[in-house]
Amino acid sequence: MMRNVKRRHFDRQIARGIVTSIKSSLKEVTKCGHHRSQRATLTEMAIRVSGFKKTLSTPTKLADALQRAAVESERPLQLPSDVKFTVPVKESEVAGSQCFTLNADLQEHPVIIYLTGGAFFERPLKEHWQFLNRLADRTASKVVVPIYPTLPAHTVEDAFAVLKQIYNEVYTQVPVSQVTVMGDSAGAGLAASFCEYLGERGLPQPGHLIMISPWLDIDLTNPQVADYEEKDVTLNAAGLRQLGAIWAAKLDHRNWQVSPLYGTLSPLRDVTIFVGTEELMYPDAMDFAERLRQQHVPVTTHIGRNLYHIYPVYQSPESEQAVEEIKRVVNS
Repeated sequence: MMRNVKRRHFDRQIARGIVTSIKSSLKEVTKCGHHRSQRATLTEMAIRVSGFKKTLSTPTKLADALQRAAVESERPLQLPSDVKFTVPVKESEVAGSQCFTLNADLQEHPVIIYLTGGAFFERPLKEHWQFLNRLADRTASKVVVPIYPTLPAHTVEDAFAVLKQIYNEVYTQVPVSQVTVMGDSAGAGLAASFCEYLGERGLPQPGHLIMISPWLDIDLTNPQVADYEEKDVTLNAAGLRQLGAIWAAKLDHRNWQVSPLYGTLSPLRDVTIFVGTEELMYPDAMDFAERLRQQHVPVTTHIGRNLYHIYPVYQSPESEQAVEEIKRVVNS
């Protein structure tokens, strides 16, 4: 009997969450007019009720999530069975980490090294694999996806060890002008940090750096972050700061390895940034773009009006436009 009561209470909570999400999203549709597709609105609703922001904002939930991540990281990642890949996928091991390559057999084609986000503790979502499949198919590129070491057992130094080996293998096989380093959210920040590492060491830069909703300052110190956090249906700043502190370990939080916003940007070659106006990463993404311009680095920003965190990753007309732009950049 008690179990049924609890179940009904849980169902009512979900129902209330869905109703609230629908009301909020419909309000946004009214505000933005034709600036956002219906598919994007439905996606935002799904993100809102997924509970990820609640996990980040609740210390006990976040602690539980990290414990689950620790267990999951010990198991080999299995590709989601409900993703229908239209390109071949091969699995390998690099520096002790799993690595998946889409279009692995392509020769003399562009190569994308893609770093998935997940606040440095989550593994790739089903939506990531759907997006990566579209990316490989539409760009006719080889897409290399390392399952780099993450929290709570690992820190940024462990991730860098994997990236160094992958990049070394890639750029000895194809011209660096055909290499794109790319990522979303935490993975986008890591991609930027890695390109800054190459600059620090005087190593060849990839032809392109593409970032989707990058996490560029591990402490999110920009005062404008608070203004955008309320609109963000995915992220919570306090939870991210806690995770960022663990990820940085002994590094100063303004060190470029964890906060590429403060690094030396002049060695970077060509940068493309996608970011939504309804996410807390927006202010730092704009700041980063301005710093690149000041150091005479070519940068193009694509601003998703009334769109959410990592909007190109989720299928929508706006995502399709982003993929077309990525195709142009990767093949330029």
